[in-house]
Amino acid sequence: MSIIEDMKSVAEVIQKAGNLGLYTKMLELQIKASELVQENHKLREEKVALQETLRLQGELKLRRNAYWKESGEGPFCVPCWQKDTKAREMVECDEGDFRCAVCGFVYQTEACKQKEEDLFRRLNDR
Repeated sequence: MSIIEDMKSVAEVIQKAGNLGLYTKMLELQIKASELVQENHKLREEKVALQETLRLQGELKLRRNAYWKESGEGPFCVPCWQKDTKAREMVECDEGDFRCAVCGFVYQTEACKQKEEDLFRRLNDR
């Protein structure tokens, strides 16, 4: 039985005994206990989220202007991690060109940058 269920049982006994003042106090205590249970649940959820953030913080490494997991997974968006501590994996739009679907941050691999530079050089040489 939970604390709330126990308090309901006690309130029923008090109500049957006809003690209105004690019954009212018991209902007030029941409401406060319910609020504490909800707050406890919320705090546990926040704790889990913070533990996950700490775990990711230890796993993500900033390399070549993007975050990468030690396993090689990535790239993850730099602005989203730095602003919201959200590890959002970027989507590859073109070969070597990645974009964050949330904030629009763009990451290009070195090969993609080199390809673009070569293209611009050829266009300028004309």
